[in-house]
Amino acid sequence: MEHAKEVGQLLEALVPFIPFDRMFQPPALKTPRLEYDFIQKAAQQIRQEIGVKNNAPLEFDQLIEKINAFEVILTPVFHGQGKP
Repeated sequence: MEHAKEVGQLLEALVPFIPFDRMFQPPALKTPRLEYDFIQKAAQQIRQEIGVKNNAPLEFDQLIEKINAFEVILTPVFHGQGKP
């Protein structure tokens, strides 16, 4: 828990350097849930917004454009055991 707090504080220091317009908030999911039906509906709606059919793959550029619209910041997470 202490390590997670420390990482959070370190990441918080980077926030001023994120190049997003602070006047508006990005789109957000209303009451997100980890339920299969909710995730399916959200994915279907996003695919519809992008203009991709249910059985067609998303193109890389389409995915990056949607990630940018939601102002997502991808943070790498390393799982597993470190050196003892």
